[in-house]
Amino acid sequence: MVGLFMMKEVKHINFTDMEEAFPAFIIMVMIALSYSISTGLAFGFVSYAIIKAVLGKASHVKPAMWVISVLCLIFLLLDKLIPLFKFSVFSFQFSVLSWLNGLSLMLLKCRKMPVCSGVV
Repeated sequence: MVGLFMMKEVKHINFTDMEEAFPAFIIMVMIALSYSISTGLAFGFVSYAIIKAVLGKASHVKPAMWVISVLCLIFLLLDKLIPLFKFSVFSFQFSVLSWLNGLSLMLLKCRKMPVCSGVV
């Protein structure tokens, strides 16, 4: 239902002005590809600010839009940065989980052997 209501508004997009049409297109495509409305909107806001800045029209972008674009960029980058941070800070957790995984596999193999059947 939400997608239906969103698609009704597509007719109001001026597709002859690429400065406005391309971010709208990015939003539609990224919502569909990422299965997330917030991710699609974030890509659209960031692309709008970047397009305006590259074309030398950064002054046409309102300050609130710059703030939203920066926050959306942080939102998009956090998805990639948090796993790196977790891996570097909690690398011992990875080694402990690997050790436990190896131990559980060893116990499963031992269970199948007649010698260990009464132990495990």
